[in-house]
Order: sequence, then structure tokens, then C-alpha cells
Amino acid sequence: MAQADPLSGTTSATVVRTRRHHRSLHEELELIQTEKNSTVESFAAKKWSELFRLHILLTNSKRFGHISLGGDGHGLYEHLYRAFPQQMVTKPRLIGVLRTVCGIEATKLTSMDDESKALVKHLEGLHYCFESTNVHAMTKRTKDVATLHANWRLLLLSLKMLREPMLPESAYFWFGFQLFSSPGLLDDSPELWITRHDLYNIFNFAASSHVCSRVINQRIAQADHALPESVLNRSRIHYRHFCELQDHPILHQVLEPATPYTTYFIELMSPHIRHFLFQMRKFDKDRAKCRKFLSYYHAKTMRFCWSLWLDQVKYRRNARRTVLRAMDQAALRSRFDAFDRLRSHALKVVAATEIQRVFRGMQGRRRFLGALTTLQAVLTIQRLYRDRDQFHKFVKLAKLKSKHAIKIQRVYRGRLGRIRARARLLAYFDSEMAKIEAQREACAKADRVRAARQIQRTYRKHKTKLVAKQTESDNQDYHRIEMEMKIMLQAAERARDDHRAAVMAYYDKLREDTEAIAAREIVDARERQKVIVRRREREWATIMGQRKAKLESVAASKLERKATREAEWRAKIESRAQARRDKLLQVLLRPNSKDDDVLKAAFLVRLDVKYRQVKANYKATGIAMAAKEMKDRAQHDVLLEEMEEERERARNEWRLLELQVAKQEQDDADTERRLEIERDSMERFRAATCIQRGAKVYLARKVLQRKVEHAFEKVYDVATGQVVYLNTRTKGVCSKPTCLGTHDLPMANKWYICPDITGDVYYYNPKTMRMSWTKPDECTFCDGCSTKFAAVYCPNHMKGRYVDPVHLCLECYAEQSVKDPGLVLNASRFDGATARG
Repeated sequence: MAQADPLSGTTSATVVRTRRHHRSLHEELELIQTEKNSTVESFAAKKWSELFRLHILLTNSKRFGHISLGGDGHGLYEHLYRAFPQQMVTKPRLIGVLRTVCGIEATKLTSMDDESKALVKHLEGLHYCFESTNVHAMTKRTKDVATLHANWRLLLLSLKMLREPMLPESAYFWFGFQLFSSPGLLDDSPELWITRHDLYNIFNFAASSHVCSRVINQRIAQADHALPESVLNRSRIHYRHFCELQDHPILHQVLEPATPYTTYFIELMSPHIRHFLFQMRKFDKDRAKCRKFLSYYHAKTMRFCWSLWLDQVKYRRNARRTVLRAMDQAALRSRFDAFDRLRSHALKVVAATEIQRVFRGMQGRRRFLGALTTLQAVLTIQRLYRDRDQFHKFVKLAKLKSKHAIKIQRVYRGRLGRIRARARLLAYFDSEMAKIEAQREACAKADRVRAARQIQRTYRKHKTKLVAKQTESDNQDYHRIEMEMKIMLQAAERARDDHRAAVMAYYDKLREDTEAIAAREIVDARERQKVIVRRREREWATIMGQRKAKLESVAASKLERKATREAEWRAKIESRAQARRDKLLQVLLRPNSKDDDVLKAAFLVRLDVKYRQVKANYKATGIAMAAKEMKDRAQHDVLLEEMEEERERARNEWRLLELQVAKQEQDDADTERRLEIERDSMERFRAATCIQRGAKVYLARKVLQRKVEHAFEKVYDVATGQVVYLNTRTKGVCSKPTCLGTHDLPMANKWYICPDITGDVYYYNPKTMRMSWTKPDECTFCDGCSTKFAAVYCPNHMKGRYVDPVHLCLECYAEQSVKDPGLVLNASRFDGATARG
């Protein structure tokens, strides 16, 4: 138990004792190398090769690179959790869900692109990532069927390590804790928990063999054994318990560096992944070192350029100072010359003035000395005459005062004699009168004492008679009152029992109602989450349906416009061909202009050539045919060729126009797509801004909640019977701070002594909402007064010659520490209101 001075508030560190014969991790690694199993190592290498290939296909592909592992609501974790919340999943179901997440809807490899085809082939070829288990199949012939299962949470944890190899091991453990504890969406709530089996899976997810797992599991067991309270024996392991176990020195040794780039935890992995992590971390540190050297070189170059620039500035300043100094010297020299000339002139003027003043002063001094000598002689004569006259007056006055003093002394001496005689006579008279008064007082005092004793005797006799009579009447009253008190005590005892039963029933009902409300809130939260998920799925289905309907409507309108244009052009081609035929017939019968003459001449030339060909053909076959019919035949063929040529020209124009229309449609589609992308970007920007504001508000609220958690403490106010929040800095109490929202502070598992209206006290625990009229067995009371909880533990209390440790409250401790100063030695704080103190 940690001991502390109750007045200083300091505690000594808990000493963790470990066994001396434990092997170090370096020795464990050497032992693993000697006990290495080639079959197990080969299996682990193939397993990590498959995982690394899957990681490459998911991250280096443009189509699947946006798929995250979890945390955004559309990652692999969320889809896999919705498909199968349990940990183990069969290979076909896992591959089906992964294909759905990756958007591979085709079932034939020939209809897939290269990236989808490679991913599907790799998923179908996965073998070493799964475990083979036997399932009892109910068929016509009952037999065991081997099925491949995999823990998809451990698969995501391995992909996390491959995606972010530079993270510390604690980050992988935190991600694994979220995977095993989060209900459908990665969460960081402190109320999440895992089981002991999940904890072992998280720590051994990358172990290459059973020997490595044994080393890690032994460290976990030793660290748990050294903790004050076991973590592995808990049914629900929260993240704070997980951190206590992880940060223990015994288990923390696994996370210490074994090489400059890897830790012992990584050294216990398969050589394949260990080499990958070593190379990635080495590359990252080398890159950081190169950047540091490059920044140092840039800083050195900047300092060198700075020094050159400072030297140039210094040279310019020195040159400027030299020029200014030369100019100052020239100006100073000119001023000195002017001053010398002025000084010489002033010296001549001063010399002339001084000569004049000296001559005039000598004559004045002679006149002044003559007048001063005459004045001093007159004053001396006057002073001597006045002093003699005053001396004569003083002598006469002194003689007169002496005569009067002698007369006053003679009269005063006779008066003093009379005063002394009178005082002696009065003193004698006072002493005689005092003796007479003392005799009178002694006689009166003796008379008073005799009278008081006589009165006391008489009063005591009378009082004894009154007491005897009163005692006889009181005995009868006492008997009657005693019977009444018995009846009243029995009624009070029954009322007290009824009151205690009512109070106990009230607190039982309050606890049951509170537990029912908490359970209902949990169920309501799950149902609300399900409703939110279903609503989001419906909204997403609506959005996809709108997009699909829009694409189908655009394609249908495009096909309709194309069919309309084709029908119009076919009719136009035929009309142009027919117009060409009519024009040629009209020109053949009667031309109207020179252009028609040229057209008629060309047409006649073609008609003549065609006529010759027809004629040659008939002649070669030996068929007799009239010239008129042959000319009609030739004219008909030529008109057909002209019509076909006109159709071909119209078709060429149609093709050019179709190209223009297609280009215009493509431009319109591009413009619409660009506008749609801009709208989407603006909407995403607004959504991102809104999300950022919400995230900042959420983070600010979390920071404020953490500050409030440090500044406030949830306690039970005995006076009001309510749960209040104590400000640890100002020591004031208030209701629940509004900034906490739905979050609430934890309350200590502590008992309180509450006064009852009957004058008794009962014990109440607001954490468990249980009350007791008797002292709880798990609490420790003061050994001195036995009415208050113990606050100080005194191990050096002496009872006679023996040490008798006691638990005292603060009042008893203050009283006994004055009587026994040795009681303060090694005294420590102790909370008797809690189970563990």
C-alpha cells in the first residue's frame, strides 16, 4: 500500500517486484531463432505476401485508391460490420462484400477492366489469410466439410500497418481497439470495451509463430500480475485499462527499440513484413536526415550571403563616414581661423578696458579707506560710554532684590513650623479613631455570625420536612411517567421501523427507475442509430435513382433527336434527287439561261456516251432494239446516275451537318458537365465548410468538456440530497455545467453519512444508489469515535509496548497527535468511505 503524509498530500511510488530469472527480450529473440520452424515461417511469409499484394491492388489503383479502412462511414469496416458483425467470416462471403465495396458488379472476367480483373483473381486466390475449420453439414450422408474462415478485423489491422508503416505500435493498438469495440462506426468514446480474447488478438495480430505469441502473452500475464488491479479478469476492458496494461514497464519493454528503426514487437513478426517495415522506416528517417542537411546547407549559404552583404554595407558606411569626417575637418579649420582673428581683436579691447578700470579703482579705494577709518573711531567711543551706564543700573537693582529676599525668608520659616505641628496632631487623632472603629467592627461581625448560624439551623429543619413530603409525591409521579414513557417508546419504535422501511423502499424504487431509464436510453440510442442508417440508405438510393433516371432521359432524348434528323434528311435527299431529275428533264426540253446551256451540253455529252454504251451492249448480245428505245434507256440511266450523285452530295452534307450537331451536343454536354462539376464543387465546399465548422465546434466542445472534467468533480450534497458538481479551484458547488451536454462526469464509488428527520443517520452510496441503516461492511470507520469515516491511517500507533495500527478521522487524529507525537510518523491519507480506502 502506498503511504503518504496526510498533511503534505504526497505518495510514494508503488514498487513493482519482478522475478530475477526472467529472460531479456534479446535472449528471447535468440531463442526464437534457434527454435525457428521453417514450415511456420514459410506459412507466415506467404500470408503476408498475399496481404501485401492485396494492399498494393487497393492503394495503387485509381479506381480503388479512395476506399478507406474506416472512420468516414463508407470504409471497409462499416461495410464489413453491416454484412457480418461477428468476427469470423467465410471466404465466399468476405469476397462478395469486398467486390460490392469496390463496385465490381460484373460476374465474368471478360467484362471487367484490368484493375478489377486483377483484384478479383487475387481475392479468389487468397488461401493463407484464412483458417480451415470443419463444419458438420446435414446432407443425405452426414460428413464434415472443411470451410475457410478469417477474422476480418485482424485483416483490416494488418492492412492498416501496411498502409501506414511509420506509425508507432500504440497507434496500431488503438486502431485495433476501435475495430473490436466500435458498434458499426469507428468511435473514440471512453465507454467502449473489449474482451480478454480481443486483447490477445490485438497484441498477437502480427506474430510470426506460436513462439512469438508465447513471448508476448507471457509479458501480458506478468504485467497484469504486477498491476494493483487485474485487467484480464475484467469482463469489460476499457481503453484506460488497456493503456494501464500497455504502459506497464514489463509489457512496455516489447515496444522499446531493438534496432535504430524497429522495436522488439516488429522483430517478433515475420521476416517478410519485418523487412518491409525496416526499409520504410529507414527510408523515412534517411529522408528526414537529408532534409535536415539540405536545410542546414541552405541556412549556411544564406548566412554566408548575409555576411557578404553586411561587409558591403559596412564598407559603404566607413567610406561615407570618412568623407563626412574630412568635410567636418575642413569646416572646423575655417571656424578655428575665424575664431583666432576674433580672439585677437577681443584681447586688445579687454586689455584697454582693464587698464582703465585699474586706474579708476585705485582712486576710489583711497577715498573709501579715509571715510571708513573715521566711522570706526566714532562707533568705538559710543559703545564704551553706553556699557558703563548700564553696569551702574544693574548693581542698584541687585541690591534692592537682596533686601526683599531676606524679609520673605524670615516670614516663610515661621509658617512652616506651624504646619508641621498641626500635621503631627492630626495623625495621632486618626490612629486613635481607627483603633476604636476596629473594636466596634469585630463586635458587630461576631453578632452577625451567631445570627446566621441560628437561621441556617432553622431553615435546614424546615427544608428536611418539605423534601420528605415531596419525595413521597414524586415516587408516585415517577411510576406513572415511566409507564407512559414505555408506551410512547413502543409507539416510536414502530414508527421508526415503518419510517426506515419507507425510506428503504423509496431508494430501492429510485434505483430501479434509474437503471430502467439507463437501459431504455441505450436501447433508444441503438434504435435511433438504426433509423439514421436506414434513412441514409434510402436517401442514397433516391439520389442514385435520380441520377440514373436523368442519364436515361438524356440518352432517350438524344436518340429521339437523332431519329428525327435521319427521317428529315432521308426525305430531303429524295426530294433533292427528284428535283435534280426534274431540272435535268426541263433543261433537256428547253433551257432558260446560259448556265442551263452548259448543263445541257454536259448532260448531252454524258447521254451520248451512255447511248453508245447501250448500243454496244445490245449489239454485242445480238438483240435488235430501236434507236428510240435505246436513247430512252440511256436517258433513264443517266438520270438515275445524276440522282444518285445528288443523293451522295446530300449525304455528304448530312454527314458534315451530323458532325457539327455531334460537336455541338458534345460542347453542350461538356458545358453542362462543367457546370455540374462546379455546382458539385461548390456544394462540396459548402458541405466541407459546414463539416469543418461542426468538427471545430465538436472538438471545442470536447476540449471544454475535458477542461470541465479537470475543474469539476461530481459529488453528493448531503444537505440537499442532490448530486452537485464541485469546482475544485473555487470550492463552490453548482448544478450540471451546460457545456457537458449529454456527457456526464463519473462519480466515485463512495458512501455518505446522511442525517434522517428522526435524528438517526443512514448510509447512502449515490454511485450504486444503495442505502443502509447499518454501517456498510466495505467501509472503514474511525477507531476513536466510531461515528465518522476514517481519514488517516496511523501505522505507528502504540498500545502499551506493542504496535497497534489504527484508522482515525481528522478530529480524532488532531487530538491524539497532540498527546502522542509519534503518531504522525508515516501517517497516510485514507478514505474510509470507499471500498479500497
